[in-house]
Amino acid sequence: MSAIMDLLGKEMTGEAIKEISAQTGIEEEQAAAVVNGAVPLLLKALARNTDDPQGAEALAEALKQDHDGSILDDIPGFVNQANTAPGQAILKHVLGDRIMTVARGLAKLIGIESETVDRILAILAPIVLAALARQQQSEGLDVGALAGLLGQEKKTAESRAPEAMDILSSLLDGDGDGDISDDVAEMGTKLLTGLLSR
Repeated sequence: MSAIMDLLGKEMTGEAIKEISAQTGIEEEQAAAVVNGAVPLLLKALARNTDDPQGAEALAEALKQDHDGSILDDIPGFVNQANTAPGQAILKHVLGDRIMTVARGLAKLIGIESETVDRILAILAPIVLAALARQQQSEGLDVGALAGLLGQEKKTAESRAPEAMDILSSLLDGDGDGDISDDVAEMGTKLLTGLLSR
């Protein structure tokens, strides 16, 4: 069971995917593949950050101050008007110097430009935090429970699609350069199906 991935799997459907496709000029299938890979990857990165108590405190405070979950009420509208600067700032905190490594890896896996993936990541980052904020509010999660939720999301993703999560995890590791092998790239979007429940 995955509270956040399942919520976003339901919300990031037809109209939201169409809007991402329209904003970036890629096919809807490719847009869906980026979402399928990026959401669990961002959740895993957040889970890593909250392994550190200071990181968990910082995330909990950021959710309280800057995110109320209202983005989820109209995701297509948010995507249509999205200013990617806030999302880029979130990515800097969550992914650090791995942003372009992650973008390159997902781009090769899906067969699109890394700049397009980077743009979609910046659109998705506030949406992921909005989902976390809504869960935090509805469940009354404290810092420890928030970290526990993210840990559970990571485990669920790894059990749903272990091979895909191995590849996505390698993009977060400090010694990776985002270069996915041609054999893996040929499997492309098939690897990413099943991560989000739709």
